[in-house]
Amino acid sequence: MARSVVQREADARDRISQLPVKILDHIMGLLPIREAARTAALSKVWRDVWFSLTHLCFDNLFFSHFHGKYMKPSDDLGEYSCLYAINKVLLHHKGSIRKFVFLHSRIDRLTAGSLSFHMPKWLRLVTRKGVEEIELHLRGEAYELPVCLFSCSTLTRLHLCSLYVEPQSSPCTFPNVTSLIFERVCFGIRSLPNCAVDAPKLKNLSFLHCEDVFHFNITARNLSTLRINGFYGSKLGIFLPASLDLNSISTLIIDIRILEYFLGRYTAKQFMLQLPSLNVEQLSLRFLCFQHDAAASAFAC
Repeated sequence: MARSVVQREADARDRISQLPVKILDHIMGLLPIREAARTAALSKVWRDVWFSLTHLCFDNLFFSHFHGKYMKPSDDLGEYSCLYAINKVLLHHKGSIRKFVFLHSRIDRLTAGSLSFHMPKWLRLVTRKGVEEIELHLRGEAYELPVCLFSCSTLTRLHLCSLYVEPQSSPCTFPNVTSLIFERVCFGIRSLPNCAVDAPKLKNLSFLHCEDVFHFNITARNLSTLRINGFYGSKLGIFLPASLDLNSISTLIIDIRILEYFLGRYTAKQFMLQLPSLNVEQLSLRFLCFQHDAAASAFAC
């Protein structure tokens, strides 16, 4: 009798664990990954949810735990512990992974060198588990996109931030990617003009404060939204990939500096910049005041 009462009270206290697995996965996915791992110790139910968590986010909060634990700048143990923890999580993971995030704003030489070895392995693991979204923030490291990304049929969204993208050595395809975001990315010089990245289902393409975008050879025949905020380049008047067809774009989001290039105005060196052929239905101009910009006002009218 007493035992059944205790059991009923325990069941009442653990009603959350009786929720559907999808809801438990969502709850655990809202937690920082370190707290999610600790939650796995509560019961077998939560442990199973942890080993099959569909959203893995290794962000600054995750890395700050290791940096706080190993305070000495000369102590490499903190960096190695980070890499070991990520390897352990991925190798013991069961089931599918919908989203994989790697965000580390204070990568040092040790981590950068180790990432060139570990990152391709991590990406191979997540692409084999049906990943749909990938976000990589590597803070200026030179990086050639691994082949596994292009062969991943489940990947629909890719966000690359603060890294140097090496040119592809052979033609590649993003078969089902619909959203591609480059943020503070520098594109390397391509030696072979035919090494293009084909994205047949790409709908949304963003270049946010990127450098030498024109080196990135991409074709996206179904592109509908193009966003360009800030750009840096070594060639005057050239900032978009030559292979990028703008005819299909219906939404264009640009800032005031780039507007002049689309208008085909003369530069200080008197080079005429060609106006692309556009069929834009929705135009969004960033950091713009029409009252004080005659060219923008004329364009808007």
